[in-house]
Amino acid sequence: MKKKKIKHELDYLSLKSFVWLANLLPWKALYLLAEILARIAWVLGIFHKTVFENLNRAFGKEKSKEEIKRIAFQSYRNWIKNGCEGFKYRISPQKLKEIFTIKGKENLDKALEKGKGVIALIGHFGNFVLMGARLAQEGTPFAFVMYGTSLKKGAEFFKEIANYLDLNIIPTLPRRASAQKSLAWLKENKILGLHGDRDFPRGIFVDFFGHPAATAPGPIILAQRTGATILPMIAIRERNDRHRIIIDSPMELESTGDREKDILVNVKKYTKILENYVRKYPEQWLWTYRRWKTKPEKQGEQG
Repeated sequence: MKKKKIKHELDYLSLKSFVWLANLLPWKALYLLAEILARIAWVLGIFHKTVFENLNRAFGKEKSKEEIKRIAFQSYRNWIKNGCEGFKYRISPQKLKEIFTIKGKENLDKALEKGKGVIALIGHFGNFVLMGARLAQEGTPFAFVMYGTSLKKGAEFFKEIANYLDLNIIPTLPRRASAQKSLAWLKENKILGLHGDRDFPRGIFVDFFGHPAATAPGPIILAQRTGATILPMIAIRERNDRHRIIIDSPMELESTGDREKDILVNVKKYTKILENYVRKYPEQWLWTYRRWKTKPEKQGEQG
């Protein structure tokens, strides 16, 4: 127990030190540091097993080994850059507007006009934290439903960062409180960010790249209960480390009156939307994430 506590303290100090360094460095130096860290991680083979397992599962029959290797390295580079940018959180509003452009803002405006809130269907794409901060600048509060961390002090520190960026955090635990806060947030006609590509052990198994993946029904259930609009949105890193936020047309929910059937059909639908994003921007997705970690029981498998 003592060793675990010491490890947590060291992890927290390391996190604080890196955040301090990120906010001290000029942007060019920060991106240079990110490039160095990406190359070190690549050479050391950090996460290689998970990354190549995922990429081969998704694209093994479609892309060459050379192409898969290229996607893997670009993904490392993009995500380390995203992390460095996120830690340099003392970013001015002017700088945030400068590096993030928005495509499809009209879709967000029309959805908010209905007065029932917006569910931002996001995935492990790009710098989604700063994306939320940039959208909050447009005048509508943005909250993320966030999953826990074993580093308790780190969780509090991340909350401080979110507050600085005018973001709100709704923890997933306890579950009842999380659901109540999410419902209240949407009823106030605000934006709620939900990861649709998270491994969700208590979820529904649907196909993701042709393989069963445990998927959260939460976005669909919340939309059914509140009438909130589901808007798929992602942030894409472009040249010169600028970002483009893409806000797509609203997802049309299937509604037959059979609640369980409708949930399954709509979960499949939103998973396909996110899969199409990954196919279009494979270098932008987090291939270190164990999306297929939860395995289906043979009798309960759905696709």
